[in-house]
Amino acid sequence: MAALLAALVSLALAPAVAADVVAVEPCPEVPPAGYRLERAYASGLRDEALNLARDRARQAMIERLCAGYGELRCAAVQRHIGSWGEGSWEQDDRRGREGTACAAVVVEQSFLDQLGRDYATFEASLAGLVASLRAQAGTALLAVEPPTWESGCVAGAVGAAVAGELRSKLAGARVVPEGQGDRGASALVSTLSPAAGGVRLNLSLQPPTGAGLLLGGFTFPGDLFGDDTASQAACRSDGDLGLNAGEKLGDGGLQVALVVDTHDGVVCPGETLRPVLMVSRQARVQVYSVARDGEGYLVWPPPGDPGLVDNLLDLGEFHAVETPDMGDERLVAVAVPAGAYFGMTEGWTGFCALPGVFGPVLYPSGAAVGTASWRVLPAGLGGCEAAARPVDLEALDGASTCGE
Repeated sequence: MAALLAALVSLALAPAVAADVVAVEPCPEVPPAGYRLERAYASGLRDEALNLARDRARQAMIERLCAGYGELRCAAVQRHIGSWGEGSWEQDDRRGREGTACAAVVVEQSFLDQLGRDYATFEASLAGLVASLRAQAGTALLAVEPPTWESGCVAGAVGAAVAGELRSKLAGARVVPEGQGDRGASALVSTLSPAAGGVRLNLSLQPPTGAGLLLGGFTFPGDLFGDDTASQAACRSDGDLGLNAGEKLGDGGLQVALVVDTHDGVVCPGETLRPVLMVSRQARVQVYSVARDGEGYLVWPPPGDPGLVDNLLDLGEFHAVETPDMGDERLVAVAVPAGAYFGMTEGWTGFCALPGVFGPVLYPSGAAVGTASWRVLPAGLGGCEAAARPVDLEALDGASTCGE
């Protein structure tokens, strides 16, 4: 009886155990069959510690699997990492309600194996195209153009990955440095399109003069570099602008082109851009900045300037401004022969906002059109740190309407 009373007293004096400090299932030490496993620990209150341990395990898995691979291939891996069980948490009596948590994450080994095979196939296919390119181009100076979707939209992250892989395969060739332009270079044009089983890449070579040459193409899984085919809808496409491959030939063969140095079609807020305008013969030109929804601004010529261009012209500095919907921005140059008129936009000069949506209705009969596109990443993505300059945002808000 004395022993029973002592036990009851002991239980009465013991501290109460809250429901949220009950340990959950043990943290696994070995991966389940067919998986890779990573686990990590953290201290604190139960839920906070479990979440932190799970985040640490995930980060450790990412670092282990992504070492030596590009950002987009790593993004594909991250999407296949999942939690394994609920983790475990044990209270430390010396720390009150706090304790130590363990959590685990896994990724299926068959996915990693398939990803490795897909990447090897991509590299071999791209190497074959580059071999054909070297045979056709010889020692010609090459410029790797920012890859686009067949709609003309910037291919964004997947395009930047393809361009980076392409440059690595061109080691030893005469290639214009990234972020620079050269009018005398042959353009290496990469066009992406959705296809059964993934994304199709077509590569072509466009010399400074003469007809272009299709080098061929192949299809790769979209998940290999993070499929962002949805970004095709985030721009003012060629179809919206009445263009073919980003341009329209004018009467008498008049051509106009824009060259803007970007990072494979991607720029950061506030970054300085310096567009160069080129025409095949003397012409009058108007240049517009057009967002994905058709909102546009006339950005050149300066106030009172007739916009006459002969051969090549540096348009000066522009500063990138992030759009709320993260869509493409297109710079569109419309050219008419010297002495001709622009029709409904005649006399528009200086910086002003369009009264309606930009489209082919603004092109005079027989006009030539050329474009350049890019996407402004928000601060915190793609290495971008700064936001758009306040003075640029104020200029957009305070712009007068063209023609008024």
